[in-house]
Amino acid sequence: MKATIKKIVLLKFLLLSFVFAHAQTKVVEFDWGKKDFTENKSKFPFDEPFTFRVIGMKANQKIDVVITDITKNVKDDDTLILKVLDSSIDETGIFSEVVPKYLKPNHYFKVNVNVKETARLKSKTRDSLSEAMSVDEVFVSKIQQIFFASKYPGINIEDFNKLYEDYFSDNNLKNFKIDYKAADEILRDAKEPIGQALKDFSEAAERLSTLDNLVINILNEKKKKIDKSLAKDSSKKTELLQQKNEIEQALNYNSEFFASLYKVENELPYFNLNSGETLSGFLERTDTLKLNAEFEQQLKKIDPSLLKQVNDELSETRKNLKSFNSNTIASIPKVVNEAFLNNTFFTSVLGSNVYDNDTEAGIYTSQTFGYGYSPKTDNGLTYFSFSFFARPVNNSVPLSNVKGWDNLKVRLCANVGLTLEDITTNKNGQISGLGSVFGNKAGLVGLGIRPWAFLKVDANALLYYMKDPNPLITNKKFVASPFFGVSVNLNIVKLLSGQSNSLTTLQKEAKSNNH
Repeated sequence: MKATIKKIVLLKFLLLSFVFAHAQTKVVEFDWGKKDFTENKSKFPFDEPFTFRVIGMKANQKIDVVITDITKNVKDDDTLILKVLDSSIDETGIFSEVVPKYLKPNHYFKVNVNVKETARLKSKTRDSLSEAMSVDEVFVSKIQQIFFASKYPGINIEDFNKLYEDYFSDNNLKNFKIDYKAADEILRDAKEPIGQALKDFSEAAERLSTLDNLVINILNEKKKKIDKSLAKDSSKKTELLQQKNEIEQALNYNSEFFASLYKVENELPYFNLNSGETLSGFLERTDTLKLNAEFEQQLKKIDPSLLKQVNDELSETRKNLKSFNSNTIASIPKVVNEAFLNNTFFTSVLGSNVYDNDTEAGIYTSQTFGYGYSPKTDNGLTYFSFSFFARPVNNSVPLSNVKGWDNLKVRLCANVGLTLEDITTNKNGQISGLGSVFGNKAGLVGLGIRPWAFLKVDANALLYYMKDPNPLITNKKFVASPFFGVSVNLNIVKLLSGQSNSLTTLQKEAKSNNH
């Protein structure tokens, strides 16, 4: 009968714990209007995920939230708890973010909340910034470099993005942000004229290449004709050999010119500032291309019309390059700057607040009911005990949430308790309980370990008195004998008040496994 009653009592506690179970994610809430944490939602929980929320904000505002662990001796890698930058507030006026890290108990945290406003640059600021960029030769050269690296009719928008980001960073303009999508749309409109200029520049290179081939082909063709004439008629051998020699001399005289011509025509379409030469310097060098006197003299003897054609081509090429230098090169930085600066936004901080928070918690104590056996007294007894843990325990989460050495701390505990029924005499001698207010009930002291949150395996010492077998000795002897048991780990105060308890955790673990 007694055994049946014991089972019913334990089952009742089990059912009650499920009734009072709580499964929802906790929320820590900060009221921006009151500049403080809201009541009942002010402390960070530990060993479980939770939502950090900021209320009382205006729609479309930007917010930065950074939470750091400022507890002493915390590793650098563990200091950052949450970092959300430039988050946009929707029409509800609420910022909400799940904190991904499980916090530890009795740690202290710094909460930085910055509310910002973003607006386009004012015209005065934009013009001033554009002027500073236009006189920065290195910056302008980099714009030209990206431009020349682009293949007509495209523009390398990603390279431009990085260029401006680096410029803002190097000049301590950290609050400047660019709407790259809008800037790209503007550059798309500018691609055609800029791209056409690039195409014209490439055509100048082709003109040089054509000139190179033209001269070589014509002179070689003349040599072939002379060779054919020599083969047919040797009467003019002396005159023909002189003409051939003049052609070969012309080519030799102008070998330096052709070498320069070849170098320019190959550099022109693939211009790269990594060569260490500025674009202006490159164009100035191409402008100096001209026929040397010896070549010009020889070509005049050989074919005056060819000389005129060569000079005309060189003149036209230099003219195109000068036009490109004076117009297009100056316009490229201007067009790109306009595209980006018109879509640059400055972010200002409307309000900034720093607050402290913690996960303050004391040593966790729980109550257990169990059944155990004492080999020495041959007694099977129900018992009640208090369990003391070396670390605070969050009963609303599974034990698996706690990692490392802390996991053992939330499982291992010290027990102090009392049997719920009287201890009885057995074959080993006449025994009795602790007496006084405890009557004939034995005491318990020992250790317990929880394989699951609700269940604890105990290895205790059973404390009682034993009468000496010698009838002449009347004093009783205090005895501690092994007592092994299994108990249900409950916190009656939390259980009856509806707070989380170990069996709540069991239910959560079951739900998480089902999902």
